[in-house]
Amino acid sequence: MRPDQMPDLSITHLFLSDPVLLTGFLLPLVIIGAVLFFRIRAYRRITALAARNEQRFDRSSATTTAQWQEASERSERMIALLTEIRDQLARIAPPAPQS
Repeated sequence: MRPDQMPDLSITHLFLSDPVLLTGFLLPLVIIGAVLFFRIRAYRRITALAARNEQRFDRSSATTTAQWQEASERSERMIALLTEIRDQLARIAPPAPQS
């Protein structure tokens, strides 16, 4: 059909009257929209997971720090007790004479 013989139809009418043209136009838009939707959804899930992991790491590092401090305090107390026992024994039992 020559251009001067084509009926005077609006673009909307052309799209709605031709299923191939309508599908060919809408399908890529639907695919792009779905990809964007799932990409944003995955980004939010990963961001939330990263935030939770950071909180867990902070809690565990604080707990580990506290445990190390307690262990070092216990070690210092043990060393002090052993030193005191050594000093007491040195006062009670004088060193053996060397021959």
